Amino acid sequence: MPPATRIVSLTVTEGGYHLDAVTGDFDGSDPAVLADLRPGAAPRTVFGLVTEALARRRDRGIPAFSILSCDNIQGNGHVSQRAFTAFARLRDPGLADWITRHVRFPNGMVDRITPQTTGPSSAGGSASRTSGRYSASRSPNGCSKTTSPTAGRR
Repeated sequence: MPPATRIVSLTVTEGGYHLDAVTGDFDGSDPAVLADLRPGAAPRTVFGLVTEALARRRDRGIPAFSILSCDNIQGNGHVSQRAFTAFARLRDPGLADWITRHVRFPNGMVDRITPQTTGPSSAGGSASRTSGRYSASRSPNGCSKTTSPTAGRR
């Protein structure tokens, strides 16, 4: 990752953070997470990849980047911070301390996210596109997108 990179934005999804629903603690028992924690392992999870990039920056004296969660989760920055810092602590407590001091995890709101529908409510929805306009018919979410007639004009 180039030293000029200042922000890493990502979407993990709520279940992908591996946080215990009761305690809120990171659950590092997932086989892919455990594989990433093995010394010398080539990272495969988002936690392994991002933490490896941060470890390299720390070791080379390059400033940390911010991690911007685009997940539609209340307090998404806090959720990201809890998960990434916990993963780093399992890997290297000193790295976790460095992340705590140097990495920013801003909270942000993602606009225009349509909640996932399941079961009977998800059947029967359809969308059509005409000249850059989208509309959902019989959509249980009631979401539609219409582009501005001036979009793309200078």
